[in-house]
Amino acid sequence: MTQAEISLFAGVLARKSGSARKIIPPAALAGMAIALVALCLGAAIYMLIERTIARTVEANAANTARGWAAYFAKTFEDLDHVIDTGELTPAQREFIAASENVGQVFRFRLFDRRGRMVLASDEAQKTPVEPSFRDHNPEAVSAIETGREIINVEANAIHPDRPALYAEAYLPIRTDTGELLGIVEVYVDQTGTQKLFAQAFYWVGLAIAGAIMLAFLVPAIAFAYRNGQATRAAEQAARIEMDARLAAGAQAVELARMNQTVSALNDEMAETIRQLNDAQIELQKRVSWRSWGNLSPRLPMNCATRSPPCGRRPSFSNAR
Repeated sequence: MTQAEISLFAGVLARKSGSARKIIPPAALAGMAIALVALCLGAAIYMLIERTIARTVEANAANTARGWAAYFAKTFEDLDHVIDTGELTPAQREFIAASENVGQVFRFRLFDRRGRMVLASDEAQKTPVEPSFRDHNPEAVSAIETGREIINVEANAIHPDRPALYAEAYLPIRTDTGELLGIVEVYVDQTGTQKLFAQAFYWVGLAIAGAIMLAFLVPAIAFAYRNGQATRAAEQAARIEMDARLAAGAQAVELARMNQTVSALNDEMAETIRQLNDAQIELQKRVSWRSWGNLSPRLPMNCATRSPPCGRRPSFSNAR
């Protein structure tokens, strides 16, 4: 195999291997990048919305509990006496029964200055507990010691008489002069509030995500389109160049074969000419010797009978 044939064969193999190699197009890469960005953006927006909803629900519960605690401290008669003794009058029992359904509040509990529970609204009909036997509540004690409100949002899956989502707010109760009377724990239903906020925030999150994705998508599509055009042009140019190389290689192979054929013909022609020259020389030798044989009687006997005859030999240079 000649060098040109080897080059042509190598070019064909390179073209086949290049066409067989799977290359991910730029449009697919852009699509995967956009999908990854959308996934990360969606996860980030979802986490942000969930945190915002939780904070909003907690803030709403705190505001509701504050308003209810202020209303309760102002309208409940002899609150300090009830906190000290736990004894309720019939009017106070009716007030508790009516006030536990005000707004989103469905239950409350009172604690004294030491964080001991005095009464619960759903247990107001029970006999009051002596102060020495009252149960301490850690959250109430913490609210008394720190002077801060404590808000806990709970997802209910245990108590059938409570909402699916509610908040427990521990708030200090003070007199007009600022003296601490005790702690009230207010149970605030947040199921409807959470649904309302979730619906509103999720729509806002979808709108923000859509706007951001659109801002990313338009340049990405334009980039993918331009990159696709450039890639197709480069592939077309590479294909043309490869075809030209293959055509040049095929032409080189054909020229090499023609040169070999011409060289073989030249060799055969030279051999034929050489054989013809040899035959012509041989023929001229025979003709010359025959002519000498016809002239031999005219020569002396001793010279004519010699082999070869004496005298000057004929020249064959002209025969060539």
